[in-house]
Amino acid sequence: MIILTNKTIWSREPQTESFMKTVLFLLVLFSFAAAVISEAIADDFSHSLRKSMTQYDVLKMWGAPIEKEEFESKRQSAWVYQDTKIIFQEGRVAAWFSRSGESNESLPPVIEIEKPVATAELDDDSVVGEQDDAAVEEILKDILDEPAGDEDDGAGHRNFPPGRPQIIR
Repeated sequence: MIILTNKTIWSREPQTESFMKTVLFLLVLFSFAAAVISEAIADDFSHSLRKSMTQYDVLKMWGAPIEKEEFESKRQSAWVYQDTKIIFQEGRVAAWFSRSGESNESLPPVIEIEKPVATAELDDDSVVGEQDDAAVEEILKDILDEPAGDEDDGAGHRNFPPGRPQIIR
């Protein structure tokens, strides 16, 4: 049986300067490789997004988002990841945008242009228009002729409109 001592393993002293340069080179190489690999993985994720994917599918593939925004009136939500924003419409992917400028089909514009409404032209001699005007004038005259109801009648009694509770003295 052979017994080895430290002297046999390290028969000579390592050269510290070249050893440190090698270690430094390997650290730089591994950090560069990690950055390239993480960028490649992020690109693979953005290419794997498809319209109509569910929120659950995105959650499985991308993990939890950094931030969630809810737009209840539009039934939309937006999930913000480090480099990408995903827009969901009723729980399914509708659009996504990344800082690198990549996006899918754009969403419809927020400001919608109002289209002119077609209107029918009325004749000035229209009988219906005159009847409507007469009805409106009659209703307004009836409203203006009614007493206000809260006014004092001079004897200290107040007149309340029908259906309104009266104060008992």
